[in-house]
Amino acid sequence: MLKKALSVILVIAIIGTIVAISYYLVIQKTPQKFTEFYILGLNGMADDYPSHLTMNGGQVSEITYGDTTFETTNGDGLVNLGIVNEEQQSTVYTVEMFINNEPDNIDFGGTIVNELGPIGLQQGGRWENTIGFIPKQVGDNQEVEFLLYETGNTKPIDELYFWIDVN
Repeated sequence: MLKKALSVILVIAIIGTIVAISYYLVIQKTPQKFTEFYILGLNGMADDYPSHLTMNGGQVSEITYGDTTFETTNGDGLVNLGIVNEEQQSTVYTVEMFINNEPDNIDFGGTIVNELGPIGLQQGGRWENTIGFIPKQVGDNQEVEFLLYETGNTKPIDELYFWIDVN
């Protein structure tokens, strides 16, 4: 009698395990939807962002990345901006930049724009480019902020920022 009861319990446990695994594999396999939005510094890593900029005649003449200061000939501060679409569908993005909560222009490949986009990406698609910026005023602790929008949304889906000192 005890063996029969243990056998029934074992069969019920096996059936319960099969049902739980099936539920996990079939019902819970919905992929997550998200967008990666990132800034990379001079070394292509998520550090060494521009921290100190020296302005001369309305152009950036020196930039400090991490502990190293460089003279620049293009007149911009530079960062690499990236987007990866994991929304499980094609998505179109735009990016706006602000310095100290004021809209600022973006130097994209030598063209000055007030926003990047439209940037259309297929599922799994990646967009990564070097962009330039020129602060409008001198001062310490200026927030450089990037806002990412999906087309049709007036509210950003993500935001990134770093701080700069400008003299």
